[in-house]
Amino acid sequence: MGKRGHRSVFESPFEPAGPIESAFFYYTKEGIIMAKVIVISGHPHLERSIMNKTILEELKKAAEGGASIAIDDIAEKGCCHLDVAAEQALLKEADTIVFQFPVYWFNAPAMLKHWYEEVFTPGFAHGEGASGLKGKKLIISATAGAPDGAYSTAGMGHTLDEFFDNFYVMATMTGMEMAKPILTYGAMFIPGVSTEADKEKLVSLAKEHAKKLLCEIGD
Repeated sequence: MGKRGHRSVFESPFEPAGPIESAFFYYTKEGIIMAKVIVISGHPHLERSIMNKTILEELKKAAEGGASIAIDDIAEKGCCHLDVAAEQALLKEADTIVFQFPVYWFNAPAMLKHWYEEVFTPGFAHGEGASGLKGKKLIISATAGAPDGAYSTAGMGHTLDEFFDNFYVMATMTGMEMAKPILTYGAMFIPGVSTEADKEKLVSLAKEHAKKLLCEIGD
């Protein structure tokens, strides 16, 4: 076991090597498979999540059904202990990279930003001779607590897609092909205030989100 009681290597969703603390699996080149789709889970508190956790559970079901999807749970590993070379090896083998996260202050959580700041290094992701990400599809898959009407000229002044301009620039710099972001709004649940019916609605929204994501992955 690695730091914080987690496995030091990644493992196949088809042949798990026994129980682990997380509901999800992550992978390195030492593992059994190298997936064609890498989902970078950027939720810092997945144990408290409804929507992001449900979305990842739906992706895990697809992986168990034979889809070449790997979930890289960076909160589970500890983002301060990244094996950059292993992360880059995963990305090289993939055709599609998905950033899955909840919107925090109009952007990705700091943990996910730290991940790509560390992993998208010069010479690998960008700069002269870099080809590690070239030609891969980048999918932004995000949930926002506010309703969609809040992300407008009349609301916060911008659409959520406009707040994500940095990802379009990232795709251009790294040679990736940016897909249209998959966004779900109204992902708000307040313990002690929200009801069980509210929770069921969020689970339903998350499953619909996962279907859209799987369709985009399959295109």
